[in-house]
Amino acid sequence: MDTHVSTYEPLVSVIIPIFRVEKYLRRCVESVLAQTYPKVEVILVDDGSPDLCPEICDAYARTNPSVRVLHKPNGGLSDARNAGLNLAKGKYIYFLDGDDYIEKNLLFRTVSVMLNENADLVAFNYHKIDDEEAVFESSKFTEGTFIFSNDEDRLSYIIDYYCRYTHGWEAWSRLYDGDLIRNRSLRFWDTSEILAEDIGFNLLTLLYAKKLIVVNDVLYNYRIREDSLYSQGRRTFSLPKFIALARKIEEYLSHLPETSVLRTCSNCILLEILLFELGKGNLNEQKHRIASELTSEEASYFSSKLREVLHKRNQCGRFRDKTNLKQAVLHALYYLGGTSFSGSLLGLPLWFSITLRKLSRKGRRINRAIRAILTYRLYPSFAKRSFLLGSEDYGNLGDHQIAESEKELLAHYLPKYHVVEVPASAYHNVRTVLSCIVKRQDLIFLTGGGNIGDVYEFANKIRHDALRRFPNNRITVFPQTIFFESSLSSSYNPIAKLSSDIDKHTSFVLCLREAESLEFAKRQFHCKAVMLPDVVLYTKKDTYPKELREGILLCLRGDHEGILAHHERRAIHAIARSITSGIKEFDTQLKRSVSLRERSEELRKALSLFGASRLVVTDRLHGMVFSAITGTPCVVLRSYSHKIPGVYEWIRHLPYIRLCDGFTELEQNMHELYDYIGVAAYDNGEIRRAFDVFFESFLVYTSE
Repeated sequence: MDTHVSTYEPLVSVIIPIFRVEKYLRRCVESVLAQTYPKVEVILVDDGSPDLCPEICDAYARTNPSVRVLHKPNGGLSDARNAGLNLAKGKYIYFLDGDDYIEKNLLFRTVSVMLNENADLVAFNYHKIDDEEAVFESSKFTEGTFIFSNDEDRLSYIIDYYCRYTHGWEAWSRLYDGDLIRNRSLRFWDTSEILAEDIGFNLLTLLYAKKLIVVNDVLYNYRIREDSLYSQGRRTFSLPKFIALARKIEEYLSHLPETSVLRTCSNCILLEILLFELGKGNLNEQKHRIASELTSEEASYFSSKLREVLHKRNQCGRFRDKTNLKQAVLHALYYLGGTSFSGSLLGLPLWFSITLRKLSRKGRRINRAIRAILTYRLYPSFAKRSFLLGSEDYGNLGDHQIAESEKELLAHYLPKYHVVEVPASAYHNVRTVLSCIVKRQDLIFLTGGGNIGDVYEFANKIRHDALRRFPNNRITVFPQTIFFESSLSSSYNPIAKLSSDIDKHTSFVLCLREAESLEFAKRQFHCKAVMLPDVVLYTKKDTYPKELREGILLCLRGDHEGILAHHERRAIHAIARSITSGIKEFDTQLKRSVSLRERSEELRKALSLFGASRLVVTDRLHGMVFSAITGTPCVVLRSYSHKIPGVYEWIRHLPYIRLCDGFTELEQNMHELYDYIGVAAYDNGEIRRAFDVFFESFLVYTSE
């Protein structure tokens, strides 16, 4: 995007509300005066500050003609900003808080985008800093251009981006076209009355803006300090103030034409904003305070709005899905008090009130249980359901793809069953509510992978708990590898413990993805054990054209399962460099957790990286599998267990995947596959036939 400012340099009005920021004010004002953009007027609004801020403001006005000062009685942040708006003469308007500061190129960067792209709003990223100005977090808004040619465009952006904070909503995180504000007489609503005045103001600007541009640049420094009046206001959630905000927005939107989709879907917009606010991590301990603050009239209004959304189901965005709608309303209900009374107040189904009464006997577990219902959509119904338990939501992309492939497979073979996924990190908080709502006819699937053994204790605990908690449900374990390292002569025998749990279960099916694990299961466990491919092999991804592939991707593990010595890794790098200078490194085990919401995008990026490579060298099982399903030539090294050679047997017919034992063989295969001239296309016909046979017998069981 062009960063050149045209010869026309319009005036920018920078409005700074000031209250008790004596310690930080000079840093703030100096950051504006140091801007590389030349035409700036600085409006300092002294909001009745009782410290030395008024004197500091006057000193700047005396020495700098671009600075104007307004002294006024204290009226709050919104009142101070509005007073500044009344004085502003600039073509563009920018709001800056008195305890923060900006980068010297903020105005140059944003004005250039405004002019060159004819935008109404330009948003950007920011740093969170402490009192010593050390950065401890940064926003990661994704750049993009958003054109609003009609109300449907605006609604789509508001629901999908604005309400979910994808691009932020603080007034200081964007530059405004002054005409957008002046022509509609837009003003901030009273801070003392409503929640988050920035939310309301920027929502109003989106009703009239025609073009919004988001840039990647980090241009603002947002100071987090304990004694900040405004910062405290941002952190504290007040349901009465949210209701006041809702009423303001509802009143404003009521003036739009009756046919306007923005007016029709106003309650859905408010519900999305509420969900974001309630989703903040520090609100759990405030739950009872939040509910107790409501007057009877406010509670009646709030519940009526939720009823309206739940039963009328306004046709906008994600709320076209009734399941998502219930999730949203129940999340709000949780903060109304989480009682069966609240359930009847909203006219929710009888099952919810009954479930709450059951759970309420368990004391504090009700909070975790209701949150589980909301977050993971554990909705009892008369529909058939299959529960996928213990799936990945940490950082292993191989296991994330296992979960995605498992859901794909269930949707194909069991289309009449609604899939409920409960990831590993949530299972132990969810298990209480699962006991209340899982019915005899529900199917339970435990995620596959390589975690049956003595290495992944957390996965073992989920498996043991599920076997004991649901003794009469059909439980199927998706294809696994079994690998025990420890001596079985110790006092704790994990094999005997698992065997004991399996023996007590009435219908347990264990799927194994290679022959060694299958033989082990047949020796140790009394259950139905079958061999199936790694479930990811069921999935087939698009193949990149050969001419678009380039470079070598090294996907080498660095965790406890890796067996490559440091000199061996250096040798692999040396071989790769002898072939090409285009070397990329990637590990399917990320150093951060990946949430369910992020899963699809992270997998897309990883598989695209594999698919765009000319050759992959890996010692990871799913490095090999990702290469197979994307049709990417791959040289595979063994790891410490038998899972790689075992799973390789399912795809050994693919000529572009080769398993090596030593470095001599490795170097030869790297050279040959880098110049692979055959057709690298994934053939999973036999894989799918294996699943066809398994689910044919499975469907016989479910029909009984």
